[in-house]
Amino acid sequence: MKLYILLFLGFIGYSYSSPAFQQPEKQKIILFWDVSLSMENRNINGELDYLNNFFKADEVYDLTLIKFNSEVVLKKQFKLLQGDWNELKEELINSVYDGATSYQCLDEAQAGERLLIFSDGNENMARSKLPKGAKTTFVNAVNPYKADIKKKLKEHQVETVDLIPEKPETPEGRVLYTGTVYTKNAPLAGANVQIKNSARGTVTDINGNFEIYAEETDTLVFSYLGKGLQQKRPDKIGKMDVWLDHRALQLDEVVVEGELQKQKDQQNTGYGKKDKDRVGYAVSTVKSGDINSVETTTGQALNGKVSGLNVGPTAKAGQSDLSKAVIRGISSFKLTNHPLIVIDGVPLNRSQPSNEFNSASNSFYDFIDPNNIHEITVLKGLAASNRYGSLGNNGVILITTKTAYAEASVSGKKDKKAPEYIERVEEKEALYITDIRKQPGTEEKYETYLTYRSLYGRSPSFYINVYKALKEQMPEEAGHILMNIVEKYEDRPHVLRMLAYTLEEDKKYKLATEIYERIRTIEEGKAQALLDQANIDALNKKPKEAFTHLAELRADKSHNNYDLKKMLVNDIRHLVRNSPELRSDPEVPAFFKSNVSYAARIVFEWNDPNAEFNLQFIDPKKNYSDWEHSRNDAQQFTEHQKTGLLSQEYIIEEGPKGMWLINLKYLGNGSSEPSYFKVKLINNFGKPNEHTEIRYFSARETGLNQNILKLYVN
Repeated sequence: MKLYILLFLGFIGYSYSSPAFQQPEKQKIILFWDVSLSMENRNINGELDYLNNFFKADEVYDLTLIKFNSEVVLKKQFKLLQGDWNELKEELINSVYDGATSYQCLDEAQAGERLLIFSDGNENMARSKLPKGAKTTFVNAVNPYKADIKKKLKEHQVETVDLIPEKPETPEGRVLYTGTVYTKNAPLAGANVQIKNSARGTVTDINGNFEIYAEETDTLVFSYLGKGLQQKRPDKIGKMDVWLDHRALQLDEVVVEGELQKQKDQQNTGYGKKDKDRVGYAVSTVKSGDINSVETTTGQALNGKVSGLNVGPTAKAGQSDLSKAVIRGISSFKLTNHPLIVIDGVPLNRSQPSNEFNSASNSFYDFIDPNNIHEITVLKGLAASNRYGSLGNNGVILITTKTAYAEASVSGKKDKKAPEYIERVEEKEALYITDIRKQPGTEEKYETYLTYRSLYGRSPSFYINVYKALKEQMPEEAGHILMNIVEKYEDRPHVLRMLAYTLEEDKKYKLATEIYERIRTIEEGKAQALLDQANIDALNKKPKEAFTHLAELRADKSHNNYDLKKMLVNDIRHLVRNSPELRSDPEVPAFFKSNVSYAARIVFEWNDPNAEFNLQFIDPKKNYSDWEHSRNDAQQFTEHQKTGLLSQEYIIEEGPKGMWLINLKYLGNGSSEPSYFKVKLINNFGKPNEHTEIRYFSARETGLNQNILKLYVN
């Protein structure tokens, strides 16, 4: 009996050790799943069908899933038995798409490993080596491969699977064009999109989006009642963004001949003098002759002389405080209700609200002598106070002193006085940012962002604004959000510069370098592209590389712009002075090692060649000079467009001691997107106490002369 049992057990052992009873060998697979923004519209059904056919029921798989955009987002292990991959499928379906694309994660794959890569091949960050070998399959279910990617995959003997859905045939050989119509940076529903000289057209949907079939030679006409119209030729890429703004009717010029009218009364409007009957909004003026000698304060001088103006009391009995004035009545218990006071063109701080209406004054104007007042103008209408932006929401009181008026009359010059300006007004926070901020947790904030992305995702500044709002609390997610810009606008240099400035501001110099390198590839031969490369090399503490770029640009005979040549000399001198390596390098000309010093050097840069603005420099004696970058100076504007130069240098050699002011009046860029600026200030240039400071800001609101920099020269 024992013999039978032993024989039986031996048979079982032999059977399980034979090939017929062996467990199937595990297959190790790494599945790379691209979750960058460009994959959002992937043909996921086609990809899932491919995987369903790939996984065999009689095989066992040890699978590593790596979700990636510009970095690894998720790494997760799966064991697949008997063709059951439902857990993996659910993970793939629930992917969230955000951020740019980098294939650096592929570098971790070992030679000979089985790789499945689901991506469109469009790497826009940190160029990496694509894997080689027959065990790699590249599955594309979005857009056709770019020529260089397709060539590289073929050279590497990588199997490619094309799951790109076929586009429907267009009628009559036309091309399908899509886009969004905006007004003031918000999508515009119900806008008309018409093919010129044709009955064919459409209207935008609730999100401002449209689709229309057109030929490449057609002209599209975009219009909306009260917002004018725009005509555009279809873009070759098939996507169009159009902005419609409020436009005044343009009338033909009419010349009227008649008798000469006598000079009309003029009033100060904040924009200068205008005829009283042509102002068009509420303006009240108190002249010096209307002020009695017994009135000892400016508040008393105005009290009772302007309808609707209530001058508040001070802590001093019997006096009236102009800083406590209210023009339209108290409208808020938390925000200031007092008007902006502008004396000889210089805005002063307003009173802030307090718990008691009759509290002591925060900004008491006793220093203004009523006997020295030439004129007081009160701007009561919104149209008038808009001259000063949000600072003028509660009205504006313009005070012109006799001293300033007398100076303006010298040599027959009218209205010559210190330039009017206001402190820089921060752009009002977008409603979507306010909504994102108020969400209780990080998941809710991110979900809210995704919701707004469907509405505002065509605006580059949307991603910058959200990034700035979330970068402290959610740095990783905020970084992905910001890098959507390079994913969506990889071939638009002015948009990429917006991104680069933002990265620079946060000292993310490595990422900024990648963006500037991309810009240089697009803008080959352009002056600013090389300047940008040199500047970021300097910030990365690579002085030799920066010197090479600057020297290359200086030697380029195609760039003979005088301002550029002068700026390059100072750039190189500053670089050499701050680099022991360059100072000791015999190949660096002695000319650049010579010591030249200034009180200050200011370099002003902007992202968009179409940006128009006026820079104003005011010295401590109120002398000022303007530099305008606009189509008003067509020659200079065209020269900058041609060379691609987006920089201007201003030198203060040894001017008056004291406070200098640098003001900016932004004039627009032809779109609803803001322009982005960078200001490099080098105080005591070339001196032992040299100090460098870089500031970054954006501008959207036009027509306001805003102070952007104060510089003390001693």
